[in-house]
Order: sequence, then structure tokens, then C-alpha cells
Amino acid sequence: MPSIYRRRDRNWQANASHIIHFASNRSKHPFRHIRNDGQNVKRLEELLFGNQQQKGIIETVKNGTLFIEEITAIPINIQLQLVELFQNNKYNIRLIVSTSRKDIRQKLDSKFAEMFLRFPIHLPSLKKRREDLTLLVNHFITQNNLKYGMNIKTADENVFDYFYTYDWPKNVSELKYWMDIAFTHADSLTEVLTLDHFRSFIVNKQKDISIDDSLPLQSAMDLFEKKYILQMLEKCKYNKTQTAKSLGISVRNLYYKMDKYQINRESS
Repeated sequence: MPSIYRRRDRNWQANASHIIHFASNRSKHPFRHIRNDGQNVKRLEELLFGNQQQKGIIETVKNGTLFIEEITAIPINIQLQLVELFQNNKYNIRLIVSTSRKDIRQKLDSKFAEMFLRFPIHLPSLKKRREDLTLLVNHFITQNNLKYGMNIKTADENVFDYFYTYDWPKNVSELKYWMDIAFTHADSLTEVLTLDHFRSFIVNKQKDISIDDSLPLQSAMDLFEKKYILQMLEKCKYNKTQTAKSLGISVRNLYYKMDKYQINRESS
């Protein structure tokens, strides 16, 4: 059964495709992933369908799942071959594809497009689903504990507060990268990740902001947070509900922070 992702985050979609595969009755069969840029048509055709020297991925992934990135870069002749293949369903393959384009129908053969557009899966950007940050951070902690042989349990409240103010332009792959960096700053006794473990992320985010470099990290962080809240309040014309929404926090939490930093609640 073909499905299509409107791609915003390459790594996350590949991970999601893995999840779909391993949560299905195909989990004992192969999963293959093709990064397609449309540059080498002959190579892509041989990769999918094979040649005289070797079998193609289509044949080796029988009863399993095939994930292809950027489906709109596949040439028409290969699209038609895939249509014929899946109409016959000889190999019983689940095909999942992704795209970053909106003009899908203009880029695909009509029959090929119809196979996927019946089952679209849209993954919004991370900044539009900040409520997933806690789940994702804990997922990467579990994943990295196995990867690095650590025993970290969670991140503290300041880390989550800081993450909620960031727009994550590179989506989940950027979060994963900084979680990896944090683990390199931790040691075998670390159980809770703190802002200090994310110092590279903080420097990157604040590189254009002038701060007193004589301050301890937490004081510098508090100063930045206060300035950021004031900036967002001004941008939202001191509408507390809108400000809290823009910051990705609750109104109650916003009031707490305003009191903490002695920001007048009645400012206008």
C-alpha cells in the first residue's frame, strides 16, 4: 500500500517509515531506504530493478517496505514501471515516499500520483508542534543512552523552557543533533541534562546577542530569557495569551517568569 509524506524533515520521515514498518506484520521482512536526487537516472533504475549482474532492491525487499525520498525527482519512465509493478503486486511491497513539493500532480504521472495521494501523511514542522518536544527529548535520551552507554534519565526544566523558545528551523534533525552534542558534554555520572550540557547550542542561538561574558552561565541564561520575553511581549503588543502561545508556554508559566524577572504584568 503506497503512502506519501510531504517532507519537512528528512531524518524524521525515515525514522517514521521505520516505525511504520516495524509496527506492522512486515517487520520480519526487509526495510530499504533510497535517497533519490534524480541526478543519475540509469543508476536509480538499476538500483530499483537490477541488471544482468545483480538483483534490484524491488526484488530483495519482497514482503517488506521500501522508502524513497523525493518522489517528484523520479523520471516518468521509472514512475510507469513502478505503477505496473504495484498494479501486479508481484512482490507484495509497501512503498512509502516523501516530497517537499506542493505541486505533486504536476511532477508525477497521473496514475503514479493517484497511488500515493489517497494515503497522504503530513508531518508539520517542529515549531508547530512544540508539545512534542518533551516526548522527542526523552526519546533521544533513551536512544543515546544505548548509543553512548550512559544512564541519563531526563533533562531539567530550564532545558525544556529554553527549547520551547526556539523555532527549530531544521526540525527534528536539529534537535537530534543537539541532543547528541549534549551527551558528549555529559559524563558517566550524569543523570539529568542541564543547560550547561547544551552550551554549544546556547552559544549558537545567542551568537548575535551581546551579553556580559563575566556572568555565570545560569545568570547569562536568565538575562537572555528576560530580554526574549520582553521582546515577545512587545511584538505581541503585551497580549499575554498571544505571547505565551508564541513562546510555546502556558499563560500561567508566562506570569511566573514575568514575576521572576520583575516584569510588570500590567505593562502596555
